[in-house]
Amino acid sequence: MLNERAIGRPLTVIVEVTAENEKLDLLDELKRRFLNCHQVQQCYHVTGEADFILIMATRDHGRVYVSYAPIIF
Repeated sequence: MLNERAIGRPLTVIVEVTAENEKLDLLDELKRRFLNCHQVQQCYHVTGEADFILIMATRDHGRVYVSYAPIIF
């Protein structure tokens, strides 16, 4: 288990991600982006309105969008 404060990311954020469509190649690309993002601590492929739930660690509220925007857009 990581100490988020020690690595400079004391804020845990839960993010719902909804894909534009559910084509397998798009979902695989999203998964690859999530795996390559250091802020993503956990990723769940879920059913319902959202397609993924991400557990992310970031520095502060102001960095939340900056942390996840590059992997989603």
